[in-house]
Amino acid sequence: MNFRNAFQDYRRCLVNLLPTNFDQISRSKIHFDSGKFVLDEDAMELLDLVAIYMKGDREVNEVYIDGYTDDVGRKVKNVELSKNRAETVLAYLVSAGVPDELISTRYHGQHYPLAKNTNAANRAKNRRVTIRLDKVPVEEMVDDDEIEGSGLLEDS
Repeated sequence: MNFRNAFQDYRRCLVNLLPTNFDQISRSKIHFDSGKFVLDEDAMELLDLVAIYMKGDREVNEVYIDGYTDDVGRKVKNVELSKNRAETVLAYLVSAGVPDELISTRYHGQHYPLAKNTNAANRAKNRRVTIRLDKVPVEEMVDDDEIEGSGLLEDS
């Protein structure tokens, strides 16, 4: 075997590899400063990885973005803040080329904390947006009523 040719093939293959795999990127988390919804450099780097991954893996067909806050402030304001955080992440992903029709956003305010809001470190854990990527088989995405009315199940 010609090692040089095999090595060149290997190097060409490496160029086309994604920078991360599905297990590493499918459950991502971005943290925010108290009362803020501005993305820092680390958050933008993570979102860039998500966008790159999604462009390379066409099997990812659903993205869920969930915004959360700590329990500081009024509940209504926290829901608004969690919405702003989720929509900031949404806007960044869409600007990076992720189709917005694949993305669902939800805003939870201070509900569903990761840690009890008893100290600054725990509150920091709760100020977050989570991003979940899913690969739903296409047949599960099609409604049975749509198939029946389409003629796809009828004999020719």
